[in-house]
Amino acid sequence: MQFVVLSSFALLAAVVAAPPAKKFAARFAYASATGSCQDFNEHVRDRGLRDPEGNTHLGTLGFTSCSFGASLEHEMRVKRAENDGPLCATTDLAGATFTSDEVVTIMRWEHGQANLSPQCHSELEKLDSAVRAHEAEHVVDCKVILKKATNKWTKSPRTLKVCAKPGEAISAEALVKRLKDTAQADIGAQIALMSRDMAYRTRDTHERIGYSITGIDCSKCP
Repeated sequence: MQFVVLSSFALLAAVVAAPPAKKFAARFAYASATGSCQDFNEHVRDRGLRDPEGNTHLGTLGFTSCSFGASLEHEMRVKRAENDGPLCATTDLAGATFTSDEVVTIMRWEHGQANLSPQCHSELEKLDSAVRAHEAEHVVDCKVILKKATNKWTKSPRTLKVCAKPGEAISAEALVKRLKDTAQADIGAQIALMSRDMAYRTRDTHERIGYSITGIDCSKCP
């Protein structure tokens, strides 16, 4: 079974005094804008960056999408309860494997110039490093949430049981389907909690490293 809930956060790159770019494991996507330096900055401000899910984010050069999911290979056992009780189905959800997928989208300036000035080239490199450093923090956020949730899930009893209702005539196949639906709901609720925790952690990260963005310094890229 596969259960996926998408949780995305607009991440604003701190350009001033940004730390060196970090290497991190994530998939990358790119958006772009053409024209002059001023045209690029206006595009970022007024039209924004479009992420892989089709959402637009104004005033940001970087965006990280964090998607949580889960897979579960499990055995479902069906038997009648003691003393000729109701038919019941059980399974163990502790074996669920939670996953995260991080996609970083970066806005690029398609300037169309064969040779940029050294100061403009330096400005664009600084900007790119700042954006990547900021997004790296949020990729780490996503991985931390995944690790904490996985550890908590596997350390708690996860046996799930559903039984036929009193007087209900139900086949074993129908009971298994009811159990699968219940398992899906439980795991989906866990993923929703992970997405909520990611939102809180993203907020805390922004408070720690900042939101500010200035775009390209066009005095260096005339």
